[in-house]
Amino acid sequence: MRPDAPVLRRRFFLAIRRLLALFWAAALAGPCAALLHAAELLIVVPAASPPRAADDPLHAQLAAWKGRPVIINFWASWCEPCREEMPSLQRLARRQPLQGLAVATVAVADQRTTLDRFLAENAVQLPVVEDREQTISRAWGARVLPTTVILDRRHRIRLRAQGTIDWDSPAVEKQLQALFNPGRRNTMDRRHFIKTAALLGAGTFTGAGAAVAAADGRFNPSPDNGWRVFEVSTRAEVLNTGSPTRVWLPLPSLDDPGWIRNMGNVWQGNAATAEVQRDATYGALMLAATWEATEATPVIEVTSRFATRDRSIDLSRPGKVAPLDKATAKRYTRATQLLPTDGIVRKTSAEITRGAGSDVEMAKAIYEWIVDNTARNPRTRGCGTGDIRAMLETGDLTGKCADLNALYVGLARAAGLPARDVYGIRVADSRFGYKSLGKSGEITRAQHCRAEVWLAGFGWVPVDPADVRKVVLEEKPGLVLADDVVVAARNKLFGAWEMNWLAFNDAHDLALPGSNGPRIAFLMYPQGENAAGRFDSLDPDNFRYRITSREIAA
Repeated sequence: MRPDAPVLRRRFFLAIRRLLALFWAAALAGPCAALLHAAELLIVVPAASPPRAADDPLHAQLAAWKGRPVIINFWASWCEPCREEMPSLQRLARRQPLQGLAVATVAVADQRTTLDRFLAENAVQLPVVEDREQTISRAWGARVLPTTVILDRRHRIRLRAQGTIDWDSPAVEKQLQALFNPGRRNTMDRRHFIKTAALLGAGTFTGAGAAVAAADGRFNPSPDNGWRVFEVSTRAEVLNTGSPTRVWLPLPSLDDPGWIRNMGNVWQGNAATAEVQRDATYGALMLAATWEATEATPVIEVTSRFATRDRSIDLSRPGKVAPLDKATAKRYTRATQLLPTDGIVRKTSAEITRGAGSDVEMAKAIYEWIVDNTARNPRTRGCGTGDIRAMLETGDLTGKCADLNALYVGLARAAGLPARDVYGIRVADSRFGYKSLGKSGEITRAQHCRAEVWLAGFGWVPVDPADVRKVVLEEKPGLVLADDVVVAARNKLFGAWEMNWLAFNDAHDLALPGSNGPRIAFLMYPQGENAAGRFDSLDPDNFRYRITSREIAA
């Protein structure tokens, strides 16, 4: 027995348990998939035969490659990380780093027209096996996408990887050579094999964040506090139906190597159809589910895993940041139905920014004005509506995050600064001791939107004047803006976010795909409709949902 066999065995079974813990529902559900941008899990497996199925076209392909090592990539054209990985995988096949290497791909749950379009537009010349009903992927245990299975020359499974792999990396070729060279120890170095620039395996990921002392009232988000991984589960149930029903559940859509990485979604329920859909304008992802009228109690549950770390930008030190492209700049400076930039909005913005000598000064002036002149209104339903023109015309500058931060975005756009709301939900208590700025466990009513402004030399800068006002109202009775606990938050929330929060998307005035109803101001709550019309997302008597969060330890 190899001296390290017990260690490898323990690692193997630990990896299996981690995999099952995350994706247990997949075995009970209909179609399910995950979108990964960083390889989460690598399993070096004892040599094992692949699954057999008489009608499996993949095995027919393998039979034609007898005696050749094979890389099998399970992917989909609708999976963004899969699309990112495909060019480098194709280049690997062309380079042939191993004699006789063959590369097969399995397109999972893909529509034929969509698949054909992607293959044509990207000149993909690799063999593609269609797996529309997911029978092949289930047999091979490919529960998330992309998944890679590597077979040796005897077509025994030697390695499984989940997430994207940089097939152009010399280290990858070296590890492939080591895997198939019988003269070397058959071990894999996950740090060199997996694409880890985002989070995992490169030493930048620290797992559950340690508590940060805040006895002195400091509020100090910093990337140095490390990465944290969370799971958020949403279970939605339609109580009164009798007609065809549709539900849309927001999914993590934003992906940035500096502060948030999406690690996948799985779902289960009794829906007739359930698939990930993307808004064409903003890229907002959602799980769209449908039920026939005969389904008495439509139910759908989705679990998302993501990693995040605090954001903090030193606004005294500009750097070299490429400007926004024209289309993006236009998208985030234009007016929308609830974010006008003319009339009283433009007039107010001009008054606030008069005398400002730079983008930073204008953005800061708007932030300070919002903090000084607005107030959080506990009677506002949900997170508010974000009707900023009505706020300014009536002089009622109270509301909640979707009102106050929308006001910031609208005033910034009126000043010519690209700005956007970011819609999400709190997932953990504040590590700085602020009870008003966090929520863990049961988070059904913990939705929160924030704002970003684009500043030359800095890029997207996080701001959150609404949370300053939340501290004033909720942290403890009788607080005013001059209190130290408020000042500490105020000083940081222009340029920093504590990331005990999941960012869903930045979509505004959104048309739900396949909906017969009107546009929605934002996608932060579960949405649904049937023949009677759009559900009230805040009415539990007709549309019930429960959202929970948990932090995943490293």
